[in-house]
Amino acid sequence: MVGYVEAWAPKTPVKTEAWLRVLPAYAETVGAYLLRWAEARARQRIAACPPDVQVLFMSSVKTADESDVALRKSLGLEPMRYAHLMRIDLDAPPELPPLPEGISVRTYRHPEDLAAVVEADIEGFRDHWGFVEPVLEEEIEEWRHRFDTDDIFDPRPMLLAIDDATGNIAALALARQERWSDPSVAYVYTLMTLKPYRRRGLGLALLLRNFKVLYDMGHPNIVLHVDTESLTGATRLYEKAGMHIHETYVDYAKELRPGKPAMTVDLDTNPENEESE
Repeated sequence: MVGYVEAWAPKTPVKTEAWLRVLPAYAETVGAYLLRWAEARARQRIAACPPDVQVLFMSSVKTADESDVALRKSLGLEPMRYAHLMRIDLDAPPELPPLPEGISVRTYRHPEDLAAVVEADIEGFRDHWGFVEPVLEEEIEEWRHRFDTDDIFDPRPMLLAIDDATGNIAALALARQERWSDPSVAYVYTLMTLKPYRRRGLGLALLLRNFKVLYDMGHPNIVLHVDTESLTGATRLYEKAGMHIHETYVDYAKELRPGKPAMTVDLDTNPENEESE
């Protein structure tokens, strides 16, 4: 195998994303063919989108991968958004700040917590750049399939912050002991705090508890992705937790049809009032 591509989109395919990996020597040939194939698939689904919305084809790549960057530029994609891969290498368990009053933390229970976690995840990420509203039932089934078919699924590094008064989820920190593309590091794939609980230090407190669980499991090297222009101030939170920028990625995009954006691109309120803590 010298390369592969996968393309996916929400049910209303206003944003098709292509993940391409190809050996550098084959970038201009096999890589170009695979990326054109993915774009063609995206174009086939334009008719399934509302007539007045923008339709995008997107593909993410590390800024350091020069051949991959050149390939996307050669096919008419332009840089649209940047993201950092943040990293921390723990040599001791982190100190844990207190939780906000009325909040407790427990481990995810599968499958009892599945629907509530997915609903909370959707709600928490509505004000993040690039969000497209999913179909709840399909999203739940996708998460269920992911967990049920993961050979190393382990709920221990999946933490839920609970509002003691209501029993509702206030925040999530979900991690896997291996990043899918790099088993040498653990990966926090979801950290979010619901709006009513922000600006109380909950995000940082939950993330550090997540780090401790991973450290105790024997995984001191931890990474996560963050939008460099996070609408909710997430980058500041990760820096407070002791993380540093390890790699930078860029979302390249091509507009397949003009129209009004169908994904979240800004906040209805002042971003300074919506810091993700």
